[in-house]
Amino acid sequence: MKYIGLPCRQESHLVNIVCQKWPLECASSNLNYLKESEALRESDKIIVTFSQNRFTPAVQKCVYELLEHNVSQEHIGSVMKACFQCAGVTADRFPSRPTVNNINIQRLSLAQAQLKESLPSKQHLTVESDETTKYYHKLMTQSLRDEEGQPHLLGLREIPSKSAIDTLDVFKEALSDLDTLAMSGNVSPVSAEIIYRIKNTMSDRAATEEKFYDILEEFRSGVLPKVVDNWDNLDSNVKAGITRLNNFWCGLHTLVHAAESVNATCIEVENAIFDGKPPISDSTFHKVLKHECQILSMVC
Repeated sequence: MKYIGLPCRQESHLVNIVCQKWPLECASSNLNYLKESEALRESDKIIVTFSQNRFTPAVQKCVYELLEHNVSQEHIGSVMKACFQCAGVTADRFPSRPTVNNINIQRLSLAQAQLKESLPSKQHLTVESDETTKYYHKLMTQSLRDEEGQPHLLGLREIPSKSAIDTLDVFKEALSDLDTLAMSGNVSPVSAEIIYRIKNTMSDRAATEEKFYDILEEFRSGVLPKVVDNWDNLDSNVKAGITRLNNFWCGLHTLVHAAESVNATCIEVENAIFDGKPPISDSTFHKVLKHECQILSMVC
């Protein structure tokens, strides 16, 4: 900092004054900001979120959406509070973690109620299942896809093993939950009607999956006489046609393994051509094929 026309001693004194004044101005500015924030906080608009000994439907729907976006249950209340403050408002009450847990159970009940009402009206349902292992626990998900391609998730459950018997037991348990919900509302069980609507299966070619669909078809054949009118009077060929399930096998795993093998082979060939120094880490064949698929997806 240079001040023209001032003696050196006065110039140095002025610089010291400016340097001492700057922190005071910053502190004063911060103090004013805190005062304004406190005044705004005191004048916040309070939104009623808890009425008649329960949270309002709008708050429950907000919790549903936060859970859907993978916000953990213990942080739901804090996230809602931060969003309210960002909007310049506050609430008379925010849900605690136990409350969020109860709302999550309520969300599951609503989903099951929707399945109970919608699945029996479908004409062609396809059973889909898959399993994975997380932290030494085997988990299985099962869903029913309707004729319009819309999936209906039955749930994610822990399974002792991937055997066909255990898979069928998990499937029965998911359907029994819908029956329990139906009977609690004085409605007849719906699992038999849903089983009757199942026409197809879809999975990979694992031996356990093939066995599961065999015993599923056998289990379904024992349920059909309860829901199909005049079952005993039907012709044997008609019964066989109603009982038979169409099994579709996903070829994705086969294609993925083939692509990985082809890509590894192409990389070895290109390493030999470029003396171990190819221009890119991935194979040129894979790059070109990837771009062609992207172009075709845009055109189609």
